[in-house]
Amino acid sequence: MAISSNELVQFFYGSSYVQAPSYLTLYSVTFVCAGFSLALRSFFNGIGRTDTSLKVTLVTLPLVIPLTPAPAWLCGVHGFILALIASSVLSLVCLARTAHSKYALEFGIERMGRICLAVLPSSVPAVAVTLLLPESHLLRFMIAGIAFSLAYLTVCPSVGAIDMEDLANLRLISEDMGLVSKLSGLLLSYEEKVLSFTNRL
Repeated sequence: MAISSNELVQFFYGSSYVQAPSYLTLYSVTFVCAGFSLALRSFFNGIGRTDTSLKVTLVTLPLVIPLTPAPAWLCGVHGFILALIASSVLSLVCLARTAHSKYALEFGIERMGRICLAVLPSSVPAVAVTLLLPESHLLRFMIAGIAFSLAYLTVCPSVGAIDMEDLANLRLISEDMGLVSKLSGLLLSYEEKVLSFTNRL
């Protein structure tokens, strides 16, 4: 989304919204925190502690609301989005601290680093597509998405962001999901081949 923000805005709204791509690029950063927060909230909800998620929201909301007007006044929409990012980070920190203090859960920093590291080289073909392909905005967005996905699926097992145990768990989760199971089976088979090749090196 960050890489192809211009294509998305151009397709849906046209060339008049010249600043919108930068807003979308910055806003996409919030989804980095959202993934971790969702995992933690799902954990608390799964063990019947839905009150924990509510408490984190009630604690962070009064802290964020007073901090939002200042960056919005100073930097406009960019400042407002930065306030949203700060809110996401604050919420994630509260969830992570609670999970660690009460249940001794913590993120695997090394694995997280490998996952994030895989994004950088995977972005190269997507950027190349958006810069070099002289086609419609929608087609460029679709091809960039496919290029990024294929590159990411290749890089992830290559840098150790995913292992055979992860693939086995994903197969178990998706085995009774009909069409999704068939599609995921193809992707997981590809991951296994890349991982096997990488392990032989």
